[in-house]
Amino acid sequence: FALIKIVKMAINLRLIVNFIQTKSISLLLFIGIFAIGVSIPIKYSVALFLMVPILLLLSFNFNWTVFLIILASNLAIYIYGTMTFSSLAAWVCIYSFFLTHKFDFVELRHPLSKPILAFFLSVLPSFFNTIVLFHATILLLQLIAFVLICHVLRAHINSEDDIKKILDAFVFFVTLNIGVILLLGSFTNHRLFGIGSVSFVDYAVMGLIIFYHNVLYHKNGRTLNIFLMMLTTIAIIYTQTRSTLILASIILLIISIQYLKDFDKPGLAKSVLIIKFVFGTIFIGIAIGFLYVLQPAIFGRFSSEQISGSALEAGGGAYSSLTTRFMIWDTAYNAFVKHPFLGIGWNSFPYSSHLYSKLPYWMFDHYVKHLSTHQTFVTILTEAGVFSFVIFIWLIFSQIKTALRVRRRKNVSPYYRNILSWLAIYIVFSMCFTDAWLYGDEIIVWGLFLGLLLGYEKISLLNTNKTISVSNSSVLI
Repeated sequence: FALIKIVKMAINLRLIVNFIQTKSISLLLFIGIFAIGVSIPIKYSVALFLMVPILLLLSFNFNWTVFLIILASNLAIYIYGTMTFSSLAAWVCIYSFFLTHKFDFVELRHPLSKPILAFFLSVLPSFFNTIVLFHATILLLQLIAFVLICHVLRAHINSEDDIKKILDAFVFFVTLNIGVILLLGSFTNHRLFGIGSVSFVDYAVMGLIIFYHNVLYHKNGRTLNIFLMMLTTIAIIYTQTRSTLILASIILLIISIQYLKDFDKPGLAKSVLIIKFVFGTIFIGIAIGFLYVLQPAIFGRFSSEQISGSALEAGGGAYSSLTTRFMIWDTAYNAFVKHPFLGIGWNSFPYSSHLYSKLPYWMFDHYVKHLSTHQTFVTILTEAGVFSFVIFIWLIFSQIKTALRVRRRKNVSPYYRNILSWLAIYIVFSMCFTDAWLYGDEIIVWGLFLGLLLGYEKISLLNTNKTISVSNSSVLI
């Protein structure tokens, strides 16, 4: 009888702990929504609070909340500063996980837990130097959402089907955005990003990586996926983003070399793979050539590397984004010298850059004011200092190490392990050209795909001593 009483007490204690966990997350979600609601313009606040019942209803189905994140990350709906609706969707997803999943907190631990948590803690001291404390604190919810979303998604993933559903949704919206850009591109020579924002250029390259793996691994739909790769390349050209196009070419070339070297049985002979790659490249080149003949104006930004003389006069214009970046980086360097250890404050550079600029006022006003540093590592050094930068490098190297480790796993589908590994590696490469992965939609997408990678590694570990059947179904196609 004593043993039975002890068991009942343990069960009751567990129920109490679960209750506290759920209520705590509910309270945290409410505080987050309330803080955002009181900070944004009244018309957005009313809309946000009217959506709360719908969001709470969605929270009863975890998969729907993940779908909501992917949808929101493609819409670029800004609700406060750099914070977008995808951050709110991420908090709903986190709440849904605690509401619908039974788990032990030990299940949330993974190989990247320490560097992720260490990085989060390392940015907190920077708040001593920020001049926009309330603003920076609200935007910190994005980083907290990133930390939590990669942990809960890793705990949620238990099969390749879980991963396929998320990749399907992501590819669907990338394809939809490509169609919108190609349609609008027929009527204008301006930069286009479809239904979203500049984040599309990164999503497009991630779509290219998925389409290319479909070509490598699946005979059915191979021609269609090559066609989608061509359309995606044209869409990237319409965005007039040089660095992304170059980076996409490098990534696809490295993937091709890796497959030719390792030859992970993608369903093609090496000679056939080389021939298809060459002809595919030629086909895409011809399509780009036709686009150049029909709309040469959209290629102007790719070839303009100089800044006009009028840019040295008040009201002048710079035609090179690299030139404007040098102006921003000069200001960022001055800020780093002033606060090398703690930084000037997380999410603070766009609002305090005027304190550190030595540029003429008109030049600062045109090319630096209210802009981020446009480079992830410069942003970390400037806003969070040297110590946080070192922790971030630890996180990035750990992410690459995990991606390479997953790619070498032989007891899971080579299709999924290569896709998820290369997506994680691409995100790191992309950080060299943008700082968008630290805020807005992309920090949530980063957490999402990091969670997928870690979830697939968990599947690999569970399958270490089991015989598995490798999935042959491709993403969307």
